[in-house]
Amino acid sequence: MKRSLLLGILAALLLAGCGQFGQESVEKDLELKIKMTMKAEGELHLSAGLHNPRKADYEGTESFDGYIEVINELGEVQSRGETYSFAKLTGGETLYPLTYRLTLQPGKYTARYSALGKEPVEVEFQILDKDGTLYLRAPAELIDPNTEFTSTW
Repeated sequence: MKRSLLLGILAALLLAGCGQFGQESVEKDLELKIKMTMKAEGELHLSAGLHNPRKADYEGTESFDGYIEVINELGEVQSRGETYSFAKLTGGETLYPLTYRLTLQPGKYTARYSALGKEPVEVEFQILDKDGTLYLRAPAELIDPNTEFTSTW
């Protein structure tokens, strides 16, 4: 009786340890993602999130420590947003919980995004003035959705 109780406790401790290790392993593999669009002239929608490439769920964290910055070509931060927690992300899912609406002057910019202590992801984009109308120009894989105010390179 004592032996089976001891084995049961030991098994529970091992499973609890594996669950935490599994969660850390999933967190390590999470991929930072950025997408952007211009739904109305001059209004940039910039979203940042995570993709879970694993089959296992990511339960989320209260120490997400995510930020996204928009930096002009002079290296000046034009906008910065932060978040501190992230909810559950199922295996194979991508979520963009951070979305900002910005109005920027024509020029070249960099969006920098980091979370969970990961190396920041940086992407370049432009706000173009074509005959008095503002457009977003960015790599095709970043634009979602395409609109009449977006173009790719």
